[in-house]
Amino acid sequence: MKTILRNTTVFTRKGFEKMDIATFGDRLLVLFGVSDIVQSDDIIFDFDNKYILPGFVDVHVHFREPGFSYKEMIDTGSMTAAHAGLTTVFTMLNLNPPTCNYASLKQQLDLIEKLSLHS
Repeated sequence: MKTILRNTTVFTRKGFEKMDIATFGDRLLVLFGVSDIVQSDDIIFDFDNKYILPGFVDVHVHFREPGFSYKEMIDTGSMTAAHAGLTTVFTMLNLNPPTCNYASLKQQLDLIEKLSLHS
């Protein structure tokens, strides 16, 4: 069973283009010729006046662990970022201990790996 998004506007290297998209699970199958592959058990959505954009990047986030979790935590910050359409974030270094050497960077990266929403 596939999910088909008809009449969507997709941002491509050429700019915005109107097209149909088919997906199977988390895989993009087709960017054109969708009507040739429609089967009876497929789920079809009309995406007229809706847009498909690449994931956004925020190069300045304050996930304040370790040291200041009362301000923002990695799990809640990454969930908020994902909800907003962000696929990548860069955390700031103002932590306790400050991220100024390999040991403190590794501590933060280990926490991010353990606590963040990621795939």
